Amino acid sequence: IESARKNGGTDTNFERRTASNGQSYFVLKAANTQIIGQSEMYAAKASMENGIASVMRNAPAAVLHDLSAE
Repeated sequence: IESARKNGGTDTNFERRTASNGQSYFVLKAANTQIIGQSEMYAAKASMENGIASVMRNAPAAVLHDLSAE
């Protein structure tokens, strides 16, 4: 989770991909190039870019809610 916060604010950490069915998606990579997250599938590339923009905007300040103790 901390890695997603740290790496989610930088565009170069996102790899844009196309699935075999033609839909777009992205993966978020850490500095060591390990994949730390994958998006949903998007019908349009513009929607995927909006998803990346949302992660970049929200990930660095994301709050963790630990529900395991409840």
